[in-house]
Amino acid sequence: MALNERWQSLAVCHVKQAHGQVLYADTEALENDDERYVAWNWCTAKVGFEQLSQKHAEYVAEISEDPSGLIGWALMFPHTGAADAPGDFAHLAIYPDLESFMGRRAMEAQGGWRGLREYYQNYADCTGEQLNIETVLHRP
Repeated sequence: MALNERWQSLAVCHVKQAHGQVLYADTEALENDDERYVAWNWCTAKVGFEQLSQKHAEYVAEISEDPSGLIGWALMFPHTGAADAPGDFAHLAIYPDLESFMGRRAMEAQGGWRGLREYYQNYADCTGEQLNIETVLHRP
């Protein structure tokens, strides 16, 4: 059985193409980590692109000073096959391990929730994080 046929028998797939924008990357950690946790959070913008970009730039400055477990943060913008996408864009938060993910949750519980609340109230409606385990299968 061809790989695609086998995959289609196991899962319902909706093929999409998207643009990605890396906002923060610990390049060394990403290059040396083949097993990682990636939290996807689909959002629909409440404001224009310029305001959203400015807010994301503020977050990048904060993350660069204290990543709180993150080794990467990116945005994904679907452009083809996105009719059933759950939002306008997705945040991808990348962690090297579950402990780092939980460390970020602890940071949010200890006051970091204020920034999240402000973002959700003023900038975007988001579905909430969905945590996936990802394995790097190929490096060019």
